Amino acid sequence: MHLRRSTLHVVVIILSAALSACGQPAGSEVPAILEPTLRQTAAAGAAPLPGTPTAETVTGTDVIFHNGVILTMDDARPTASAIHIQGERIVAVGDESSVLAEAGPVTVVVDLQGRTMTPGFIDSHTHRLSQYGRWGLSGPEEIIQESLRQGWTGLVDAATDEGEWNEVRDLAERGRLPIRVDGYLLFNTFEGNPLPDWYNAYLPGQRIGSNLRAAGLKFFIDFDSGRVLFFDPPGLAEELRLRRAEGWQVTMKAIGAQSHELALDAIELAEGREDVRDARYRIEHAVAQTGEQRSRMARMGVIGSIQPGVIGVVAHWPDIQGIIDEEGPENTGNWRRMLESGVLMAGSPFNPDGVDDEYTTDSHTSPIGVMYRGATQIGPGGRMPEPWMVEHALTVEEILPLLTIDGAYAVFQEDTRGSLAPGKLADLVILSKNPLDVPVQDLLEIETLMTMVGGEVAWCAPGAEVLCPGTVTSPSATAASDAAISGWPILQLGNEGPEVLALQYLLRHHGQDIPADGLFGPVTEQAVRDFQSQNGLGVDGQVGGQTWPALVQGVVLQFGSSGDAVRAAQVLLLEKVSYADIIVVDGLFGRGTEAVVKMFQSDHGLTPDGLVGAAQTWPALISIQP
Repeated sequence: MHLRRSTLHVVVIILSAALSACGQPAGSEVPAILEPTLRQTAAAGAAPLPGTPTAETVTGTDVIFHNGVILTMDDARPTASAIHIQGERIVAVGDESSVLAEAGPVTVVVDLQGRTMTPGFIDSHTHRLSQYGRWGLSGPEEIIQESLRQGWTGLVDAATDEGEWNEVRDLAERGRLPIRVDGYLLFNTFEGNPLPDWYNAYLPGQRIGSNLRAAGLKFFIDFDSGRVLFFDPPGLAEELRLRRAEGWQVTMKAIGAQSHELALDAIELAEGREDVRDARYRIEHAVAQTGEQRSRMARMGVIGSIQPGVIGVVAHWPDIQGIIDEEGPENTGNWRRMLESGVLMAGSPFNPDGVDDEYTTDSHTSPIGVMYRGATQIGPGGRMPEPWMVEHALTVEEILPLLTIDGAYAVFQEDTRGSLAPGKLADLVILSKNPLDVPVQDLLEIETLMTMVGGEVAWCAPGAEVLCPGTVTSPSATAASDAAISGWPILQLGNEGPEVLALQYLLRHHGQDIPADGLFGPVTEQAVRDFQSQNGLGVDGQVGGQTWPALVQGVVLQFGSSGDAVRAAQVLLLEKVSYADIIVVDGLFGRGTEAVVKMFQSDHGLTPDGLVGAAQTWPALISIQP
């Protein structure tokens, strides 16, 4: 699929915009809907529009995306082909003609060219943000950027202590939290020890900055995978009653059938009624429960916060195998029976710390990875699941709501997030392919091209700037952008040639001490693995659609530059343009190199500015074949 739009098409869009209403489109208001089921949407009226921007300064303020496959997660309109965003809100979702008719003089029109848009994904259970050190991360900013790159627009921090919370709070207060975070503040420790009521320094649901929210309290009620209980039903019920009286939502970690029974009994005692869906109690992990307990959860409206791929991923762990032996396969990770019983669920990755580097790769931690692991139950290293695990698995179509509208419901946010509908926040992602149409075994090939939070582009894949309002969107850049999105060469052990040599120079630019010999041997492979690990990428030793963009991100070359990155560009220019009489690979960006760069840019429809950057020229140099 190509991004190129003809000049005639651009003129038509401009004329259409000029002939539309002179003022800003008002945006239709949709009355709020009382929400008796999990996936219904309560759409608020459109937010007031900001001051009129200029076309050059629009960064998501007034933009129409069209000609795409839009999976809305809104029961009233499950699919659409166009969406209009103003400020931080969605003002219209519908068909091409009706939405494009709303374009005004400053509206940026983005042609998706058939790509897929979904609501921003919500990770309903993570510890990596506040406990980043346990995953070898340097700070919360690192996991925030990784999450945005993967397509997460919301993180639910499922257990944060006072110090951890304060660190994230400080980011929010300084305006440095570009992702939405719902935090569950610890009531007690993982081992069941009491904590001071530090959470009372905050109000239930209190917002700090624009993106941090004190969502509720986290109770640890079991240990040793549910074999040890920290409460009895009356004692837990009393704590729940007190915390609920203060206005807190409560979530509890419960692994086995015993801890499920404790949680459900205590909830009924605390509330004095069976249907408690208005309180939205959550059970985290919810690995093993009986059929009767599943029916109770459904009747009560208790939410199961699950990791859809967890059984296939960790069934070989001794304690999980013990649960399977004790509870029986039919009662372990049976997401299929939970769904059929009517249990409300929200989904998240499973990425334990300190176990295996593979657990931190995109194939496990990204939204697409959750769909892949959940639907296939394939474990680390490609370990195939047992038949009963596959029978319990959910389909991609069933997992998608768990990561969007159902995740929003689980934190009382379904009226503003989780689906694409007028009045809702413009949290959305653009994917290279439709996960509902791709064969399950090919899901991991899907790329996240853009992540938007509240109408602002929070992540734009290198080479995909044409899809990202506020970045390079000129039609002249689309040919190279399309090549960069779909045509990154794949390099691996055994390859040789100029592209390998350029790769080696880029690795050297990033501090890897390796020879530049044009041979992709074990030393180069290890350097690639080290670079991937340092930059939060999937560690596989291969260089493709994730590693190339990371290698050139932030590397801008111009007249006067020098070093190994210049050598990488010169190697590629010699291969792609062959002006050996003008430049040599000497690492000096002189007038000869600048002239060849401009010729290359002109030949491939790029802005001939003589700069080599990640937006246009690096992707073209690497991807376009001579």
